[in-house]
Amino acid sequence: MIWNIFRAVFGGMSDHDGYQPNAPVTTPVKDVANITPDGAVQLAAVWACVDLLSRTMALLPCDVFAWDEDGKRHVDTKCNLHFLLALSPNAQMTAYDFWQTMTMYWALRGNAYALIRRNKDGTAYSLSPLNPDQMNVLVQNGKIIYQYYDRNQEIKEYGTDDILHWKCMGNGIIGLSKLEYMRGTVTEAVEAQSNAISIFANKGKINGLLNSSSILNNKQKEEIAKQFARMRDGGIPVLPVELKFTQLSLSPADTELLSTRKFSVEEIARWFGIPVCLIQGEGSNDWDKAMRHFYKSTILPMCTALEQAIIKRVATSDERKKYAVKFRLSEVNRASDTERYQLYSQAVQNGILTRNEVRRMEGLEDMEGADKLTAQTNLLPVEDLGKQDASQEPQTTLTTEPQKQ
Repeated sequence: MIWNIFRAVFGGMSDHDGYQPNAPVTTPVKDVANITPDGAVQLAAVWACVDLLSRTMALLPCDVFAWDEDGKRHVDTKCNLHFLLALSPNAQMTAYDFWQTMTMYWALRGNAYALIRRNKDGTAYSLSPLNPDQMNVLVQNGKIIYQYYDRNQEIKEYGTDDILHWKCMGNGIIGLSKLEYMRGTVTEAVEAQSNAISIFANKGKINGLLNSSSILNNKQKEEIAKQFARMRDGGIPVLPVELKFTQLSLSPADTELLSTRKFSVEEIARWFGIPVCLIQGEGSNDWDKAMRHFYKSTILPMCTALEQAIIKRVATSDERKKYAVKFRLSEVNRASDTERYQLYSQAVQNGILTRNEVRRMEGLEDMEGADKLTAQTNLLPVEDLGKQDASQEPQTTLTTEPQKQ
């Protein structure tokens, strides 16, 4: 294929016309395996990382903001973009299903594609995920062309108005395939897992030789083999004293199998930008700190890139002037009542949210008189300290004892 020629000449990080490769040409580690997404997610660490990213992105509501004529911004739940992005991207998927699938493609292949179907007026009415393994990206005469191999083995070409392209780090045209660049790490993890399976399949048996100072006949050899076979059922072999065992294979301790597998988990987590404690399920005093770091350094950049891709590709030119798209990161606090109500309290006390807005977020009915923004007024300029507003003086003076007549 012609794109393989370009890949061999230019490499995944180059900037050139023609097909845009997203995999490395060379690797510093020899004999690495060609791991497919199907094979990679069979590793627990890869599955945990991709699953965490996918679930986190899928649970974030996608808000569409519109500007009024007076310049005020509000959430528009009646526009076409809101229905498409937050409720029903296509006839088969919910919004959760769609964004989970898109994030899985993004995490493994560095690129997530969705076919945009439009009405006659140009507005989008459907978004359908496309497998990145069936997509080639071509730059021709300054234009980006997407070539997709469909289920009928036919090539269909699309322009930038037809494809929502959410990409990872790359050359700006295509994202680098994370799974291709982490082949060495994944191969190491696969080999360690294969070694562990082999050891357990043989019940921890260590290969070696029996040395004898005399020649053994066939009957003696059969008896010794039976004695060793007893080990599989928990028995202890009883052997002649002149026999000596010479080990040929390394024991699990010698190979440091557990340390290798733990290191592989840390390496895989590092590739996906996830603190290792979030996928190991281990208790840690720094768990909350790791979560905050994860949301700020990994999820927030993912959301920003996706928001900009949506506005650039899905929205029409008129919609770009009117709308903005934001994924609601505060939704992650739904699982913690304490953190959620602390944020509500701060927002109400500082005039950010009204009490009814908070009640709507909690699924409660509005209350009369709770639609005004309120704020605490106990903060005064330094020069006004010691001065009391007459309006704050009590209307009635209270005394602790009755006055004498």
